[in-house]
Amino acid sequence: MKKAVKYGMAALLAAVLITTAGCSKGDENAYADANPQHTNNLNVGKSIYEGEWSVNKQVVDTARMELNANGEIQLRLPESYLLGLCFPEATNEVVKPSNVPSLVKVYQQGFSDTSQYMSLDYEMTQNANAERIFVNCSFLASVGRTPYSIHLLSKELATAIIQNATGQWTLSIPIDGFVLTNLYLSSTDKSETVELPHTVTIYYNTKRRIE
Repeated sequence: MKKAVKYGMAALLAAVLITTAGCSKGDENAYADANPQHTNNLNVGKSIYEGEWSVNKQVVDTARMELNANGEIQLRLPESYLLGLCFPEATNEVVKPSNVPSLVKVYQQGFSDTSQYMSLDYEMTQNANAERIFVNCSFLASVGRTPYSIHLLSKELATAIIQNATGQWTLSIPIDGFVLTNLYLSSTDKSETVELPHTVTIYYNTKRRIE
């Protein structure tokens, strides 16, 4: 495992134990510094898409995205790729993704003649250097027999765009680190934060609507 660097924020680590895999808040009081109020007025309905996850224009995974009328997305993150960043020295036989879709809430931020612009739901905290950190998404995995909750940390907000002409989506999630929480342990000081040497951005592009 990469050397872990603790963020020094007890509230963040406590919240990691409270939340489950997904990007929506679930518990409104889980974080002391939550995101501001949004207006969710997306003109979308229930739909299902097939799409691809990519990094640096290279496809790293495929996944199905389901969207409901409330602006909630169910989408499996590229877990195997992300686990390679969290546990670079582990083998595929040791590290196992959950393959469970995460729940992503999106909020409209603006629009133009060609596109709708959105942000993904988030929680916000600070790192040890008092920098603003977004907690954008999370997923579950196991290392050996140990289950982990893994939260994606970023200095930038995750976003989404819908092209009006085609109805196709693009999600952009920057990643600067992870919080790894051993779910067998109840003490939050056992959580670790892995910082990446540079920002990695994962993109999800829908290819076709199937329903």
